Amino acid sequence: MLAVLFLSCSESDPDVISSTGYVILDYKDENSDADIRLAAFAETKSDSHRVERLEIRCAENNYRWICMDPLIFSNETKQWAGYTEFCMPLNENFKPGFYEIDYIDAQEKSVTSHFTISYDSSAFKLKSSEITEGIKINCRLYMAVYNETGTLIYYGVRKNSWKTDAMVFASVRNAAAFREYYVSNKDALVYVMPPVYKNKPKIEKTETK
Repeated sequence: MLAVLFLSCSESDPDVISSTGYVILDYKDENSDADIRLAAFAETKSDSHRVERLEIRCAENNYRWICMDPLIFSNETKQWAGYTEFCMPLNENFKPGFYEIDYIDAQEKSVTSHFTISYDSSAFKLKSSEITEGIKINCRLYMAVYNETGTLIYYGVRKNSWKTDAMVFASVRNAAAFREYYVSNKDALVYVMPPVYKNKPKIEKTETK
């Protein structure tokens, strides 16, 4: 009887503690405009592996996004479900304002949370080479390091000992490339810098006739 009781409790309604959203400006190189997307995550109190899908709604324009295969990750004390590739139609940006996120489990039970997006629209006009030290000072810096197959092998703060790019590659075993992430302390923005390679990718020359 106790076993049945505990099982029924584990299948109770999903429980979301809070949700967070960021607009990501993803720079492929120093001179191109950023690719813009939305990342949204729900911190869950119930088992995040029960999530079936996430639905996002923007109150400003009634747009709706559905993610059928959310990312699930956790640390020692917290767990999240989310997605980093929500996109807008061509030539539109994510509206500042109020967003709702529905967390729906495999039994179609759902719970709704919300987050707010705010940013300085001038950020969308910048190239990565134009992001100044003034902007960077007001951000938290993280790094993602990848091996030759593109597998993430380190994500976290840039260590004080990594004074140069060469020191990063020397310190992280099998590192082949890395990207820096500047997370704004004021706005819901993340600046993703162009990749830095240990060995620059070879560009094959094409013959012209």
